[in-house]
Amino acid sequence: MAAITARDLKIQTDVVRRLCKELDSYKSELHAHEEKVKQLSAEGEDEARLRQWSNVIEETRNMIPCTEARLSEAVSKLEDTLALARTSSSSEVQKQIADTERILETAK
Repeated sequence: MAAITARDLKIQTDVVRRLCKELDSYKSELHAHEEKVKQLSAEGEDEARLRQWSNVIEETRNMIPCTEARLSEAVSKLEDTLALARTSSSSEVQKQIADTERILETAK
C-alpha cells in the first residue's frame, strides 16, 4: 500500500469526528422531539399533529443505527490507517497521530 500522508490521516480523522457529531445530533434531536410530543399530548393537541410528530421521531430513530454503522466502518478504516501511519517517519504524520488517537477514544 502507498505511504500514508498526514493529509490522508486528517481526512479520515475528520470523517470520524463528523460522524460522532452527527450521531450526537440525532440522539439529542430524538430526545427533543420526544419531549415535544409529550408536551403537545399533555396540551391536548389534535391527533393529526401528534401523528406528524411521531413520524418525525420515527425518521430520526431510523437514522441512528445507520449513522452508528457508518461510524463503526469509519473507525475501523481509521484504525487500519493509523496502524500504517505509526510506521511513517514523517513528522507531519506523527503530529497528526495524537489528534487521531484522541478522536478514536471519543468515538469508541
